Order: sequence, then C-alpha cells, then structure tokens
Amino acid sequence: MREPASLFASPELTRLAQKVMNTHARSFSSAAIFFSASTRADAALLYAFARTADDLCDEESLGPMAQRMQTFARLSLCAQQGRGALSAGSDAMASAAGRMLQSNGVHPQVLAHFLQGLRDDAGPRQLETTDDLLRFAFAVAGTVGQMMRPLLGAPIEVERYAIALGVAMQLTNVARDVEEDALRGRCYLPAQWDLQWKFKAGLINDKQRTLAFPMVRRVLALADDFYAFAAQGLEAIPTRNRRAIRISMALYQGIGQKILKVGPEQYWKGRVHLSRLERSGRIVRAILRGGRSGLGTSGGSDPSGLRGCSDGSDDSSGQVNPSSAVAANFLRVQMKLQLQLQRPSAGAAWQFAV
Repeated sequence: MREPASLFASPELTRLAQKVMNTHARSFSSAAIFFSASTRADAALLYAFARTADDLCDEESLGPMAQRMQTFARLSLCAQQGRGALSAGSDAMASAAGRMLQSNGVHPQVLAHFLQGLRDDAGPRQLETTDDLLRFAFAVAGTVGQMMRPLLGAPIEVERYAIALGVAMQLTNVARDVEEDALRGRCYLPAQWDLQWKFKAGLINDKQRTLAFPMVRRVLALADDFYAFAAQGLEAIPTRNRRAIRISMALYQGIGQKILKVGPEQYWKGRVHLSRLERSGRIVRAILRGGRSGLGTSGGSDPSGLRGCSDGSDDSSGQVNPSSAVAANFLRVQMKLQLQLQRPSAGAAWQFAV
C-alpha cells in the first residue's frame, strides 16, 4: 500500500497545495474532485511543487533570471534529496513532494528529467522540429505522467500511457498559449512546419498570426494522437481514479476543440478556456461514457500528415492503431533512451518499455 501525502506534508502545507491547484489548474482541479482522497492530496502536492518550479523558470515578476535560477536549484535539491523538511514555504513543499514520490517508487531519474526540462525551458527559445516539440513535452509533462502513475494506483506496465497523457496535455497547452509564450520570447511551434515562419516575440502582426494558426491546428492533431494512445491504458487505473483521469482528458481535449470552434479571429483575442457550463457538461458526459474511452478529436482530419506513418501502436489484438502511431513510435524511442539512464538494478521494472 502506498504512503499518503499526509505523512510528508503538514495540514497547512496540504491546504496550501490544494489552493495552488484550485487557483492555477481549473480543468485539472475540476477532475481531481473525483480522485480518492489520498490521491487528491498527493496530486495537489505534486502540482503545487511543479507549479512553483515552473514559475521560477517563467515569471519575470519573481526577480532576475540569475536569482530565480538560484532558488530553482535550491528547490531542486529539496525535492531530490529531501532537504528543507523542517523549513517553510516552497522548500518544504518541494521536500514533501520529493519524499512522497520516492516513497511511491518514482525513480530519481524521472524527477531529474522533469527538473532539467524546466531548466532548459528558462529563457527565450524557438523549437525547430516536431521531435524538439515532443521531447520538450515529454520532459516537462510526460514526466509528470510518470510521477502521477503510482499515485493513481496504476501498475508500472502502463507507464507509457501515463507519459502519453502528459505529452498530450502539454501539447494542448502549447496550442492554447502561443501568444502568451511569445510575449516571453518563446515559440513551441516548430520552425520546420512552415518555411515562411519567422518567429518574433509578441506575435504582434497579422502575418505572424495568419501563419501561426494552421500550426496550432497541427499541434492539436498531434495532441489527439497522444490522447488516443493514452486512452489505451485507462482500464488499468482503479475505478474511481480512472473516472477522474477520463474527466481530465475530456476537459483538456475540450480546450483544443474549442480553439478550433472559435477560429483564428476569436483565438487571438485572449486565452481560450472552457466556461463553467462547458466544463460541467463535459464532466457529466465523461462520467456517463463509463467504460468507453469516449475520446473525440480536436484536429479532425490530420493536417500534419503524421498519422499515416507505419510501425504504430499495438492494441490488444496486436494490430497497429493508426490514430496513435506517432505517440507509439515516439515513446518507444524515448523510453529506451530513458531506460539507459536508470540504475542497472531498476532495469527489470522498465523492460515493458523496450
């Protein structure tokens, strides 16, 4: 039996973590209501730590980059080595989250991969290729799926599906936040997708926006591939937590579907989000679907041209699943690479990935 977050975080810290998740993750917190109590506390602790670390890499309002990176390094040590257990604030949050993850069998390399992904993302950047985009999403969000997997009570054999869900959700975030990211000097739309694309911070002119929106569609089509792959692992999650994850998937895909529904003109007027009524409707439909995956697509036909690739995901019948072929191929390669970084003694638990 796994250890609950209450063994690692004080009641005050647990309440703070829940508040952070409720404030900054409306879709996920709406789904987290349906977790078991222990999973909800664990998920909030993990989210609050991850959000704090991410903000240090993103938010200029928190101070100069050098100062934020010093704080980030200290936070990383607290999480990786359990330091700061007797301190307060973000150090205590990181320490509690790190000890909680360790007690649940999360390999230290997974946490290290996540933290390095955030560190690599600090400051301006332009991604060049589809692989760059997927590796970024794996580093900052697929690893969160890995950390969540044992908290959900799911077996190690479905870790690749947990990673896929994290990647899918991050791709949805990328599609939603193009202009917000641009204001920070970042662009996750791969330059190789359009030879005319010349990223400039701010996306302030109509030409940039006109070129960007078809690329947003491609990101959403790619996300759908990963959602389809992730859906194959749902049945391995205990019933109550499975329902919460199904709801979370429905809400995140709903954001992508709404982006396409409102179109480019409305998209550039501000961040697209689901209204309370839209979230409620999707929650009800996800619950009613029960055992069915019930996952629609955000992208409709695949404008990326990626889904037709061969050597795709194998379903229970051993056949290629064309709707998740890109995810299957990408995860097959990346998890082999990740396995090489594990300690030899841990290799047996990761053989499913190979």
